[in-house]
Amino acid sequence: MNVQSKNFWSVILRLWRNLAAIATAVCFCLGICQISVRVSGWSISYNLLEITFEFALRLLFSAILGLALGTAGTLASAPVLLLDPSRRRIHAQNIKSTASIVGMALCVAYLLWTLARPKLIFEPLPVPPAIAAGLWVVYCVAMAGILFVPRARKRVIAVVEPGLDSVTSRRSMIVAGISTAVVIGTELSVSRRAPPPLVRPAATRLPNAPNILLITFDALAAEELSVYGYSRPTTPNLDAFARSASVFENYYAIGTFTTPSIATMMTGRYPCESHIVNFQDKLRGQDHRQVLPALLRDAGYDTAASVSNLAAFGLVQQLEEYFDLLPDRPRKPGASTALWSAARVLHPRGAGALMAEMFEGESRASVVIRLLQEVAPNRFAQSESQDHPRLAFAQGLRLLERLKMPYFLWIHVYAPHGPYLPGPPFLGRFGRPAQVSIEQEESTYPGSGSYRPEQQGAINRLRIRYDEWLAETDHALGDFLRHAEKRHLMKNTAVLVSADHGESFTGGIFQHGSACLSRPQLHIPLLIQTPSQTRQSRVYFTADQTSLVPTILDIAGVLPFPGMRGPSLVPWCGRDGVGGGEGLAFAQYLFGNPSAGPYREGTAGIIASGQQYYVRLEHDREYLRPLSEAHMAYLDRSADNRSLARDMRERLFGRFPALRPQVG
Repeated sequence: MNVQSKNFWSVILRLWRNLAAIATAVCFCLGICQISVRVSGWSISYNLLEITFEFALRLLFSAILGLALGTAGTLASAPVLLLDPSRRRIHAQNIKSTASIVGMALCVAYLLWTLARPKLIFEPLPVPPAIAAGLWVVYCVAMAGILFVPRARKRVIAVVEPGLDSVTSRRSMIVAGISTAVVIGTELSVSRRAPPPLVRPAATRLPNAPNILLITFDALAAEELSVYGYSRPTTPNLDAFARSASVFENYYAIGTFTTPSIATMMTGRYPCESHIVNFQDKLRGQDHRQVLPALLRDAGYDTAASVSNLAAFGLVQQLEEYFDLLPDRPRKPGASTALWSAARVLHPRGAGALMAEMFEGESRASVVIRLLQEVAPNRFAQSESQDHPRLAFAQGLRLLERLKMPYFLWIHVYAPHGPYLPGPPFLGRFGRPAQVSIEQEESTYPGSGSYRPEQQGAINRLRIRYDEWLAETDHALGDFLRHAEKRHLMKNTAVLVSADHGESFTGGIFQHGSACLSRPQLHIPLLIQTPSQTRQSRVYFTADQTSLVPTILDIAGVLPFPGMRGPSLVPWCGRDGVGGGEGLAFAQYLFGNPSAGPYREGTAGIIASGQQYYVRLEHDREYLRPLSEAHMAYLDRSADNRSLARDMRERLFGRFPALRPQVG
């Protein structure tokens, strides 16, 4: 090997160490900033071991990413160093200096962005907008000075570079090694603590117990269903099913987004009792053991679930030991499914914040996709959902064929949740087909939440796409029921059809997930078809999702746990036109850490006798309105009937005294 060759490899190796050190330091800096933003949320949902695991996992990923970026930068620089031997060291020094400045700029920019961006709904900016804007101006001026003023650039390099030498490289490797050890140690600890498999008590098996098929849809508003009187024929197959079922006209979700609702559907308890108020929360203690699949399994049922929604699957996966069959989410293969499979390897038995990571990864990917759609909509427009309802029903049919009777099968279908992507022949059934992806059109709005009155026309167009997507979902439901009947899998089976929450296109609230507990977000379908039922009945009794578990257990002949709040609806089944003015429904949208005391932020409400009342807990601001007007965001008529408002308030906080506002 000649002298020039030795010199090249010496320079390239030193450059690689320097670039790897710079990139790793920058990735660590960005990772620490990101962790500092999320650690408060982790402290609500995870214990110390899980937080340590997540912290170490992100540092390990930062180290790997830093080494990869340093290697890529070195390979890109190699031709320059190879073609100009006389200035090789000068080029290497310039590359190192440029990388130092860019790395510093990225760290400062990310820190400013973290300070300036809004946090959760109702929370203010970390710094006032005027100060945030001033910081950005100072940053831009400073970076321009560093880039174009040689003296300033030399001073910055003199400050930054000493911290990015070989010592930094060694320290980065030590941090990566410690992080790897923590990740592996946590995985081993979690695996060893896995509970033993349940032993089914044969003596409790119930003779002639009916099969139970629970079908729920994501973001399915009762007010968009033709079986509930909607003007468009969105659900002909559900209409046919309802001809021999009990249709509950006044059935409500306990919240406006998936995770708390799914928890209630499994436990029969309200969010303030199960402490599932955030999408990444975990069931613990008795709420992990006293759940619907565990009770049915102990009674001799084969239990299985097909769950499409990521948030729902994350919660149900915590109950994996109570399901005989729990396959992975039914999704169309793609980058997202590959990411999910890879991420699950690092999270045995749900260790760490897998759900939060997946939501974060998918949300960031969606930003890139939407930017590409804006640049070239015809090329990058998404035309088919990765979570098509036929995938969920196909998986459900396969599970049915494997289950022994009596069985409990739950199918949770992601549709008609957005993005609304109906395909032929449903696209254009209720309006002109969209020319671009519905995701791109949705991106012009603030997401789930409020919209301005002048946007109502565009919201109405999105509602058409939703209705068409719903019609396609209904078609998939009809196909599933026909195939199951044809294969004789529905004999002696009680079928329940419902949703986790609704969807709003009116009153200033778009989609769902709003702390404003508007009626379209809460009003969901419930249809119950018992094995012996042959005619339709419409029931007007008011109930919420806490009644689902007691109802299913009643059908199965199993006693519920005392902590399950809602009444069974079985006594109302088959009774037409009854229940008007009777019953209660509650809803909650809460923030906070249950270990820090009672919930003091969010909203809590009650529906009774055709009225809705709810309170913003942190301000003790109350809202009262007739249900017929409860689609309007923040409409309040409490001043017109103070006695009714007081009565509704006492009924609400009489049931949940710990939520009573402590303002002033």
